[in-house]
Amino acid sequence: MFERILVVCDGNICRSPTAAAMLARETGKQVSSAGLVALVDHDMDATARAVAEENGLMCPTHQARKLTRELCREADLILVMETRHWDRIAAMAPEVSGKTFLLGKWVNDQEIPDPYKRSREVYEKAYEMMVGATAAWARRIV
Repeated sequence: MFERILVVCDGNICRSPTAAAMLARETGKQVSSAGLVALVDHDMDATARAVAEENGLMCPTHQARKLTRELCREADLILVMETRHWDRIAAMAPEVSGKTFLLGKWVNDQEIPDPYKRSREVYEKAYEMMVGATAAWARRIV
């Protein structure tokens, strides 16, 4: 049912590539990521990658990309970090609203805050939140 999953955040260098790697590992599904205001062609943020790797998550080579209407249409499921991301996607591509959800939907509709350019502790907290949220999705889509 959900074979192509798209994970969305702002810059596509911290949260969405991390959560995409988590979901791919947990589900074996095709998982990609994009950003609403992507830092196009940038690699993952160094701190985000370091936190992931220290927790045993190997993130593949990454090139940030901007979210497009076409990427949204191609996905079977779109997972966003914050409610405002859902709002932006609904404005860009209203036809995909029904397949767009918070990553933290099954964790009390939890939003995952953006750690970019913040303390390492914020990155670690965001990582922990993504672990719980991706595990909850994996239980439902595998």
